[in-house]
Amino acid sequence: MGSRRLKILTYIPLGVTNLELSNSDIKRVPDCVTGLPCLESLNISNCRKLVSLQSLPPLLRKLYASFCESLKSVCFSISSFYDPTREVRFINCLSLDEEARRAIIQRWDYKSLLLPSKEVPAEFTLKGNKDSITISSRTFSASSRFKACLLLSPTQPFFSHNFVCRLSSKGVIINELKFSLWNLQLLTEHLIVFSGDLFEEHIRLEADTTSSDIMFEFSGRRDTCCRRNCDKNTDYMIIGCGVQILAEEWESSSSR
Repeated sequence: MGSRRLKILTYIPLGVTNLELSNSDIKRVPDCVTGLPCLESLNISNCRKLVSLQSLPPLLRKLYASFCESLKSVCFSISSFYDPTREVRFINCLSLDEEARRAIIQRWDYKSLLLPSKEVPAEFTLKGNKDSITISSRTFSASSRFKACLLLSPTQPFFSHNFVCRLSSKGVIINELKFSLWNLQLLTEHLIVFSGDLFEEHIRLEADTTSSDIMFEFSGRRDTCCRRNCDKNTDYMIIGCGVQILAEEWESSSSR
């Protein structure tokens, strides 16, 4: 459906679950889209005249809004419970203002979020110099969840990027999160934000789960390059990282 000739959209069937509006000349997401009760995936990438996002469908799980060069403000609400499939992309949306970026990062629990940023945000109070962080046993419980971010340097285009977040205690792996990103080219520094449990369920039941510090180790790998003569197997450039232990009351409200 996406096309530069598309500027106004007035009707979409209510049963639509995936909607492709990329490369169109819309200036805002139409009401007939924001009211879709079943919409789970929305692609508005390369909508270069899109200025703001003020509302989105309530059950949306995947939002792709990359290369929206005029996008400045974001003010919308989607359900805040943790969804392991929720993916949000604001790749190279370089006009996003600081308030919009903070709202996007703070409001939801993600499988993965990607957006421009020059630094690790202040709310990630546990910070590492590059790709590892150790957190004290006094800062978490057996049921704690976390939100983490990786600060990435600009890159040339790559088809596939694989990231790993490995958590260990006393040299034993207690959890491991993996996710992949596709067809990326970062024009400036970006943040990847993701969340998960500190402990896998079977480990959480052990008596001494919280008696030792936890080390976070992050890594990224470029699998397939879009250009010839590039080193496709070099590590992804992680230049900073941060972790936030989510408050118990936040966890309770998110599970409702």
